[in-house]
Amino acid sequence: MRHYNNRTTTPLSVAVAPIKTITTTALLSISVLLTACGGSDYDFNKETTPPITAALPHGPIFDPANSKIPSTNDLLFKDSTDGTLNIPNPDNNPVIDAINELDGFSTSVPIVAEFGMALDPASLVIGDSIHVFEVNKTGAAITAVVREVTADEMLAVAVGDKAMTLALVPRVPLKESTSYLVVLTNKIKGTDGKPAKTPSVYALTKGSVPLTGGDYAALEPLRQLSNNMETIAETQSVTKDSIVLSWSFTTQSISAVLNDVAASAKAGKIVVAPTGKNTHDISAAFPGIADVYIGTLDVPYYLKAPSSSNPTAPLTDYWKGAGGTSLTRYNTTPIANSTLATPLMVTMPNANSGLTMPADGWPVIIYQHGITRVRTDMLIYADAMASVGYAVVAMDLPLHGIDTENPFYGVFHASKTPFPTDVEPSFDVDYVNNETGAAGPDGISDESGKHFMNLRSLLTSRDNIRQGVSNLLVLRRSLKNIPNIDASKVGFIAHSLGGIVGVPYLGVEDKSLPTSLVAAGAPIRTILKDSIPFGVDIKNALAAAGITGDAYEKFLIGTQFVLDSADPFNYAIDAGATHPIHMIEIIGDGTATHIPDQVVSNRTTEMLAALIGATSASNIGQNAVTVGGAKIVRFTQGNHSSVLDPTRGGNYLNVFTEIHRQLASFQAASGAGFIITDGSIIKK
Repeated sequence: MRHYNNRTTTPLSVAVAPIKTITTTALLSISVLLTACGGSDYDFNKETTPPITAALPHGPIFDPANSKIPSTNDLLFKDSTDGTLNIPNPDNNPVIDAINELDGFSTSVPIVAEFGMALDPASLVIGDSIHVFEVNKTGAAITAVVREVTADEMLAVAVGDKAMTLALVPRVPLKESTSYLVVLTNKIKGTDGKPAKTPSVYALTKGSVPLTGGDYAALEPLRQLSNNMETIAETQSVTKDSIVLSWSFTTQSISAVLNDVAASAKAGKIVVAPTGKNTHDISAAFPGIADVYIGTLDVPYYLKAPSSSNPTAPLTDYWKGAGGTSLTRYNTTPIANSTLATPLMVTMPNANSGLTMPADGWPVIIYQHGITRVRTDMLIYADAMASVGYAVVAMDLPLHGIDTENPFYGVFHASKTPFPTDVEPSFDVDYVNNETGAAGPDGISDESGKHFMNLRSLLTSRDNIRQGVSNLLVLRRSLKNIPNIDASKVGFIAHSLGGIVGVPYLGVEDKSLPTSLVAAGAPIRTILKDSIPFGVDIKNALAAAGITGDAYEKFLIGTQFVLDSADPFNYAIDAGATHPIHMIEIIGDGTATHIPDQVVSNRTTEMLAALIGATSASNIGQNAVTVGGAKIVRFTQGNHSSVLDPTRGGNYLNVFTEIHRQLASFQAASGAGFIITDGSIIKK
């Protein structure tokens, strides 16, 4: 939690007001997509059973005429003109509108098929009773199998109150912009021991004779697809007679747009000026071995700033291509709406550090702050970095900035600097009451980051993250124009949301840089679900709208569909393969005194670490790190904010000190390793 004067807020208070506007209809539409792509008679308050009124089949449910098909199905591209999904949306539901902007399905959420009987979990075996093939397609037709997905990559489980739903859960991200063929066989059994049977409609499409006349003719295109899929499956030693259902799906592009942005990123106009102060002048708690500078950087802004004609643009706008077109693998270039003069802060070692500036200037750390925080957090790191000869530079995340109740407002707010075109990235908007969260202005600028994770407009949330990545790309390329900075020696430190934005940045940044990620995690839907402050806000707001239980889960999964192309889950492998990475996690010691991170859960940090390829480090002294050989340090004391404040939630000066020693030693070694000094607070 952040405390400015008497105001206390949780990191995702942003979620409360927007979620209340999401109706049951919106969540139903997500449910439709994820469970049956139809079935408006689904009751969120009942057990998870298929929404069918007729007798249920002893097998998978397949009834396209009534929109009852497995989720993530290429049938939902039907009649698309631009390569995006084309889910029918007669009610103009905003959730379906957002999903229809995507050029494919999620790479991370479960693939779901409903059954008419309770499933025997032991019979659900990837590579045996269930096959998932990566395939090549020409149009709708599959032309070849590339490979089979293994059990190490995907888990098959029975879920729901009656175990009547098959969920295929990716253990690692599926490949982006890639087609897959799912084949279910009669080796799948019910809890009664009987094998799954082919649903009647699918049985009609298995035949070799063309379907003609009346309703049968409508199934002929589907028969051709089913025959194609089963013929392909036969090439992989899966007999047609054993197949009870097959379908294909294509994943959305993930990195195409950000790779385009990275390839075209250029240095922006950057100006830095001294404040005449060192860190001790700013706060007596700081040693004062770094001088403080303020600056400004021009960045291309692909979102929209508020205007007289559209004062709430930051709540609704998202990235688009030329002419307002959807960004897809076929259309990867976003169009900037403006150039934003963005405030910067810079610190550099001074004479009190006892160091002499190298001939090429000071090496530099880019720092990215967490949710609701601001660029002034970099002052907390400045002296430790100065002690090893590093400058620090920081800018705010999108829709963050110094608000009127920030203690640094009178010194560092954009309006107080000598740069007249500067604006806070938050735009000092006043959309809500800061005390109650109710919609409507209260005469006080909204809290930093209040509108970043905007669940009323999922595409906006996605592109707030992508804008943060773009800003980092521009900043990295602009460092060469700051006097006394050596832009050939750059490191990166990110905390919490800074790491969530930072991992996609690392995934598309081809210039390797030593990186420390403090309390980061993935995927975003699980962070939101697990987080005590985040999750409570979301659940309470949904509950107030009558949305609980299974509907809540579907809401998070629907959110993930849209956030996928900005989620660290999908960039972590590339990040770990390109940069030397040092991770920090607070796991607690199993007692009530020292508990795990409550903001970004351990399981999300562990998922991110596994994808990055990080292994545990606990040796007193040097711990080596390489590109592809990341390390994670698990602290048994501290909390999510201990890197910022040793007094937050307890006396954690030892944790604060150890973290900053590690951060400094890692950068001093140019990412080759870091030093652990206090082993008493590190898990062995």
